[in-house]
Amino acid sequence: MRCARYHNPHQEKAPILQLTPPQIDKAMVELHSLSQTLRIIREELADIQERLRHLVGVRRRLMELSGDRYDAVDAEALVDSFEYIMSKTNILKRWVVHYGERTGNRINLCFNLATQANSRTNLKIAESSSEIAFATQLDSSSMIT
Repeated sequence: MRCARYHNPHQEKAPILQLTPPQIDKAMVELHSLSQTLRIIREELADIQERLRHLVGVRRRLMELSGDRYDAVDAEALVDSFEYIMSKTNILKRWVVHYGERTGNRINLCFNLATQANSRTNLKIAESSSEIAFATQLDSSSMIT
């Protein structure tokens, strides 16, 4: 489940910086959906880990109760299989957590970009309002004269 290619963080931000506000909005929706999916996967993996621990305990109790009825080699192979699956589950869970954190970082970046765009828009509105107020004041002064 490794990423096929690794990116320089500055290269990752470059395309996002060129997005328009509607594109940022769409990206935010998709990122939140991805984040939710990753949380669900993480919880599913935690459930699988718990079930595997339970199965290992059941196998241990079964071996204690059965005495010598089962082949020790087969029993150990079963334990090895459970441990292998638990190891793979742990690795997958770490990757899901990693991608969840990266998704959260992207959400924060998009949010900050949207906030900056809104601030620029508000600044332009304030400048336009100031120009209108100044023009209105000049007009008012002309009318008084």
